[in-house]
Amino acid sequence: MAQPKTFVPPIYWQMRPNHAGHKVLVAPLIDASSGITIPGLIMRLEVKSPVVVDACLMQYSLMLQTSHTAPRVYQLEICPAQKRSHMDATQTLYGPHEHIGDQTFGVKHAGIDCSNWAYGLNWFLQRCKITPGCPVPAP
Repeated sequence: MAQPKTFVPPIYWQMRPNHAGHKVLVAPLIDASSGITIPGLIMRLEVKSPVVVDACLMQYSLMLQTSHTAPRVYQLEICPAQKRSHMDATQTLYGPHEHIGDQTFGVKHAGIDCSNWAYGLNWFLQRCKITPGCPVPAP
């Protein structure tokens, strides 16, 4: 995650065919200093179009794509604070959280909420050391 990265146009949102109301944006990442594509490393953004703001789901992911899988390197997931959003053998989390490798942490930070897609995007880009090579269109 520490390596500075960027992406280049074109980037655009598409409807996710197997989840009604979900939009996805995927961009391959390149090394910011050399301009060379980082094999398999992608930025994947996903939003659920909620009927009301309090039902949001936003995922900002850094993934390492292989032939059959795309495990996450980092992911910020934003949902309502009262929604159970993650459960494993050791913890249950409500609201926004982040995955760093195999570890999961709750995120309690002003601005990381359902009403601020752009703030969540900027948080994600900074955490992953990604400098946009073009504007990221709003979903």
